[in-house]
Amino acid sequence: MPRSLQTTSSWALLLRLLALLRPPGLVEACSCAPSHPQQHVCHSALVIRAKISSEKVIPASADPADTQKMIRYEIKQIKMFKGFEKVKDIQYIYTPFDSSLCGVKLEANSQKQYLLTDHHLLYSALYHLSPQ
Repeated sequence: MPRSLQTTSSWALLLRLLALLRPPGLVEACSCAPSHPQQHVCHSALVIRAKISSEKVIPASADPADTQKMIRYEIKQIKMFKGFEKVKDIQYIYTPFDSSLCGVKLEANSQKQYLLTDHHLLYSALYHLSPQ
Protein backbone atom coordinates (compact mmCIF):
# COMPACT_ATOMS: atom_id res chain seq x y z
CA MET A 1 0.00 0.00 0.00
CA PRO A 2 1.41 3.46 -0.85
CA ARG A 3 2.62 5.44 2.16
CA SER A 4 0.21 8.39 1.67
CA LEU A 5 -2.82 6.07 1.47
CA GLN A 6 -1.68 4.22 4.60
CA THR A 7 -1.27 7.53 6.47
CA THR A 8 -4.72 8.69 5.36
CA SER A 9 -6.27 5.40 6.49
CA SER A 10 -4.54 5.69 9.87
CA TRP A 11 -5.87 9.21 10.40
CA ALA A 12 -9.38 8.18 9.38
CA LEU A 13 -9.29 5.27 11.84
CA LEU A 14 -8.00 7.53 14.62
CA LEU A 15 -10.78 10.07 14.00
CA ARG A 16 -13.42 7.33 14.09
CA LEU A 17 -12.06 6.03 17.39
CA LEU A 18 -12.02 9.52 18.90
CA ALA A 19 -15.62 10.06 17.79
CA LEU A 20 -16.64 6.84 19.53
CA LEU A 21 -14.81 7.78 22.73
CA ARG A 22 -16.41 11.20 23.18
CA PRO A 23 -18.67 11.38 26.23
CA PRO A 24 -22.39 11.35 25.37
CA GLY A 25 -24.53 14.38 26.09
CA LEU A 26 -22.01 17.07 25.21
CA VAL A 27 -23.79 18.13 22.06
CA GLU A 28 -27.14 19.89 22.07
CA ALA A 29 -29.17 20.94 19.09
CA CYS A 30 -32.63 22.14 18.35
CA SER A 31 -35.04 20.89 15.80
CA CYS A 32 -36.87 23.54 13.84
CA ALA A 33 -38.84 21.01 11.85
CA PRO A 34 -42.41 22.20 11.46
CA SER A 35 -45.16 20.17 13.02
CA HIS A 36 -48.90 20.52 13.31
CA PRO A 37 -50.06 23.27 15.74
CA GLN A 38 -52.00 20.66 17.73
CA GLN A 39 -48.73 18.84 18.41
CA HIS A 40 -47.23 22.04 19.82
CA VAL A 41 -50.28 22.64 22.02
CA CYS A 42 -50.38 19.06 23.33
CA HIS A 43 -46.68 18.97 24.21
CA SER A 44 -46.48 22.45 25.72
CA ALA A 45 -46.65 23.53 29.34
CA LEU A 46 -47.86 26.98 28.31
CA VAL A 47 -50.12 28.17 25.49
CA ILE A 48 -51.23 31.79 25.03
CA ARG A 49 -52.59 34.07 22.33
CA ALA A 50 -50.81 37.42 22.21
CA LYS A 51 -49.76 40.45 20.20
CA ILE A 52 -46.17 41.66 20.05
CA SER A 53 -45.77 45.18 21.49
CA SER A 54 -42.03 45.66 20.99
CA GLU A 55 -38.77 43.85 20.37
CA LYS A 56 -35.21 44.33 21.60
CA VAL A 57 -31.99 42.47 20.78
CA ILE A 58 -30.16 41.54 23.99
CA PRO A 59 -27.12 39.40 24.93
CA ALA A 60 -27.94 35.74 25.57
CA SER A 61 -25.92 35.76 28.80
CA ALA A 62 -23.95 38.06 31.09
CA ASP A 63 -20.68 36.49 29.87
CA PRO A 64 -18.85 39.09 27.70
CA ALA A 65 -17.22 36.28 25.69
CA ASP A 66 -20.63 34.92 24.67
CA THR A 67 -21.51 36.38 21.26
CA GLN A 68 -24.98 34.84 21.09
CA LYS A 69 -27.92 37.24 20.96
CA MET A 70 -31.58 36.84 21.86
CA ILE A 71 -34.64 38.79 20.80
CA ARG A 72 -36.82 39.86 23.71
CA TYR A 73 -40.38 40.46 22.62
CA GLU A 74 -42.72 42.38 24.89
CA ILE A 75 -46.18 40.89 24.54
CA LYS A 76 -49.75 41.84 25.26
CA GLN A 77 -51.42 38.66 26.39
CA ILE A 78 -54.92 38.23 24.96
CA LYS A 79 -55.84 34.79 26.29
CA MET A 80 -54.13 31.97 28.19
CA PHE A 81 -55.19 28.48 27.15
CA LYS A 82 -52.75 26.39 29.15
CA GLY A 83 -50.24 26.96 31.96
CA PHE A 84 -52.36 28.81 34.53
CA GLU A 85 -50.69 27.00 37.43
CA LYS A 86 -47.17 27.77 36.20
CA VAL A 87 -47.36 31.42 35.19
CA LYS A 88 -49.77 34.16 36.22
CA ASP A 89 -48.76 36.81 33.71
CA ILE A 90 -46.15 36.89 30.98
CA GLN A 91 -44.65 40.18 29.87
CA TYR A 92 -41.70 39.01 27.75
CA ILE A 93 -40.82 36.05 25.56
CA TYR A 94 -37.34 35.23 24.26
CA THR A 95 -36.13 33.55 21.09
CA PRO A 96 -32.63 33.17 19.63
CA PHE A 97 -31.58 35.95 17.26
CA ASP A 98 -30.33 33.48 14.66
CA SER A 99 -32.76 31.34 12.69
CA SER A 100 -30.09 28.62 12.66
CA LEU A 101 -30.76 28.28 16.40
CA CYS A 102 -34.51 28.06 15.75
CA GLY A 103 -35.03 31.75 16.39
CA VAL A 104 -38.28 33.23 15.11
CA LYS A 105 -38.87 36.74 13.76
CA LEU A 106 -42.24 38.24 14.74
CA GLU A 107 -43.91 41.49 13.74
CA ALA A 108 -44.12 44.05 16.54
CA ASN A 109 -46.79 46.75 16.71
CA SER A 110 -49.03 45.08 14.17
CA GLN A 111 -52.53 43.65 14.33
CA LYS A 112 -51.17 40.12 14.02
CA GLN A 113 -51.95 37.75 16.84
CA TYR A 114 -49.73 34.78 17.59
CA LEU A 115 -50.36 31.48 19.28
CA LEU A 116 -47.32 31.09 21.53
CA THR A 117 -46.45 27.66 22.80
CA ASP A 118 -43.56 26.58 24.95
CA HIS A 119 -41.94 23.16 25.06
CA HIS A 120 -39.27 24.20 27.56
CA LEU A 121 -40.82 26.33 30.28
CA LEU A 122 -37.77 25.61 32.46
CA TYR A 123 -35.70 27.91 30.27
CA SER A 124 -38.25 30.75 30.35
CA ALA A 125 -38.09 30.88 26.58
CA LEU A 126 -40.85 30.46 24.03
CA TYR A 127 -39.40 29.06 20.85
CA HIS A 128 -42.23 27.45 18.94
CA LEU A 129 -44.33 30.24 17.54
CA SER A 130 -47.03 30.10 14.91
CA PRO A 131 -49.03 33.01 13.51
CA GLN A 132 -52.72 32.65 14.16
